Amino acid sequence: HPVPDRHACVEAMLPYIEDWLARDRGRLHHIVRHMLTLFHGRPGTRKWKQHLSENAFRESAVVEVVQAALCQVPRDVPPEDAGDGADGAED
Repeated sequence: HPVPDRHACVEAMLPYIEDWLARDRGRLHHIVRHMLTLFHGRPGTRKWKQHLSENAFRESAVVEVVQAALCQVPRDVPPEDAGDGADGAED
């Protein structure tokens, strides 16, 4: 099986997150706190973490918070070109 990219992993989590929130099992931040470093070293990671950190804890936070954060991370950057963050990749 091919390894899914990080965006695909987040997208695969969206139905689970929607169901989890609909069943009132907790707040969004209970799930996304485990996803904060998913894009470590990639362009957009700082914006990804900032958006989730600033919005996921809100009582009214819904799956669209994750979708908006995902838009902060470019999908078309191959892993070998992403850098390690030392060269500004963590914009």
